[in-house]
Amino acid sequence: MLFFIGNSYAQGKSDPKQLSVKGEIPEKQKGDHELKLKKETPATKRLQATEEEKAEKEKEALSAAGREYILLKKRTLELEYNFIYEYYSVDQIRQLEEEANLEIEHQCDHTLRNIIVVQYGVLDNLTLNASIPFIYRYDKVGTKDKKSETDIGDVTAGLSWQPFRSGKGNTAMILYTTAIFPSGRSPYEIDPNTEISTGNGFYSFVGGLSLTKSIDPVVVFGNLNYVYKHDIGNLHQNRTTDILLRVKPGDSIGLSIGMAYAMSYIVSLNLKFQYSYEFGTTYYFMDRGRFETANKSSASFIVGSGWRISPKTSLFVSVGIGLTNEDPDFSLSFRLPFTFPL
Repeated sequence: MLFFIGNSYAQGKSDPKQLSVKGEIPEKQKGDHELKLKKETPATKRLQATEEEKAEKEKEALSAAGREYILLKKRTLELEYNFIYEYYSVDQIRQLEEEANLEIEHQCDHTLRNIIVVQYGVLDNLTLNASIPFIYRYDKVGTKDKKSETDIGDVTAGLSWQPFRSGKGNTAMILYTTAIFPSGRSPYEIDPNTEISTGNGFYSFVGGLSLTKSIDPVVVFGNLNYVYKHDIGNLHQNRTTDILLRVKPGDSIGLSIGMAYAMSYIVSLNLKFQYSYEFGTTYYFMDRGRFETANKSSASFIVGSGWRISPKTSLFVSVGIGLTNEDPDFSLSFRLPFTFPL
């Protein structure tokens, strides 16, 4: 433009419609030129990069809190190794054989779970998942009745779906469902005096929703789910004094709330409270008839952290503290996912 103006002056062919009195760029052209420059300023590009980085940090922090709070991008495969250690302890009063005296017996139970998880992003708002656990249990440690077992656990398959696209500052919602198959050793098909189960022994289905919202500088999240447990029939298990014929497991309701904070591009921290209310289970015996247990609650507090160790994977670590007798005294978990765009 300036080169053209210079030539016009040199040739004495200036156009008053194109030049101002002082020889400047006309206001309309000047405004368009400034607008173009404004769109391409480094500050604008940096602002856009900052928003993307912030979203990535929030996603990383939510990933550390749990898989139910995020979805994979379309045509993305994720393989995850998950290790969980759970420790239970209890003191029991036992009568000594052939004596009237009693003794307090300290019993410890250990459970190690090695879980392989596969996830695939069918769409940007739809993710499929499946998991296969391998379990080692060592129960009643410190007593003469100690026993151990190594076997596969209950296999799961499910999907997560985000029905609405969430905008900046809005609450994001994900609906999910999971089917749990009784592939592990059932507690109703073993000798409970000498063997240990590695599964629940029944089909169950989980349906729930998770909510997340960014409130600088943290991301708050919550989860609500319902677990339906299918009845078990055609049993014939010897329970010392009677024969167990049928079991109707009690359904349960779960709730968790927490917050996550991305301390840097590498490290994140999350705090979570979990609560579950389980309805009573009904047992049907051959001679004693119907017997129903009471409803029970369980709760735990979990502290977790995420560490990005490469552009494609992170290490997630969490420690859980049981708040009721139904929960482990403490649990330790490691998750290591590997993501592969297809």
